[in-house]
Amino acid sequence: LPSSAVMGVVPAVVAGVEEVLVFSPPRGGTVHPAVVVASVMAGARRICCLGGVQAIGAMAFGTESIPRVDLVVGPGNVYVAEAKRRLFGVVGVDLVAGPSEVMVIADKTAPPRFVAADLLAQCEHDPDARAVLVSLDEGLALEVMGLVDEALRSLPSGEVARASWERWGAVVLADDLEEAVELAEEVAPEHLELMVEDPLSLKGRLRSYGSLFLGPFSAESFGDYASGTNHVLPTGGSARFGEGLWVGTFLRFRSWQTLSRDSAAHLCGVVSRLARLEGLPGHALAAEVRAS
Repeated sequence: LPSSAVMGVVPAVVAGVEEVLVFSPPRGGTVHPAVVVASVMAGARRICCLGGVQAIGAMAFGTESIPRVDLVVGPGNVYVAEAKRRLFGVVGVDLVAGPSEVMVIADKTAPPRFVAADLLAQCEHDPDARAVLVSLDEGLALEVMGLVDEALRSLPSGEVARASWERWGAVVLADDLEEAVELAEEVAPEHLELMVEDPLSLKGRLRSYGSLFLGPFSAESFGDYASGTNHVLPTGGSARFGEGLWVGTFLRFRSWQTLSRDSAAHLCGVVSRLARLEGLPGHALAAEVRAS
């Protein structure tokens, strides 16, 4: 997808990565022109007509025509995700992403059409995509379900969206915002939308999500394309410990130190005691010889 090319290339260029390669599976024997244009405009200078597991292998080990890379980023299907998981350590990876997800927390102030549209937008990604509505109002929940069913009959991507909605879609009635927040924290969704009367009041109580969308006009679609955040995000509950793709993904933070004679003498005692406590007399000696 052109948008995925932008989401992967731009933070790499901003981070100062010297060589950025874009891999895209062939469509009719070549890379889609939109992907080429998006990649070049974002700052990539080399585009490889290759995708899938074979592309991950080529990046990890190198070939006659493809150099071995240090880091692989970006989304893919279930096979790409598994290849990234298995090759982590041979090559760096951003995250191992599963099917896309959205959770919408909505109260009676939420426009039903907005809620239904955002659920459908997620469902059309993939038959395994997850779309969940947590509603504080039963009337809203029923209206949204009706709107989704109606839209599925005319949406061009309706076949995929219907498969996703029927298999993974869910509508949950919560007694209050506290229960809705607890559920969101437990699920840790990739995308979390808050269509409630005062969304900012919930922001500080939520920690486990890939990207947060506050208010009825902050559709997840804007985050996918144009609002400035990255759409490569943790899924499957991994937002509890992981984060989305950003400039820092391409940076390495290294430590260094230099000690004077006096500093070494000052630290020697504690280092020596700790090292001997841990059964490492050689470490203790390395400190002691510098304090004598």
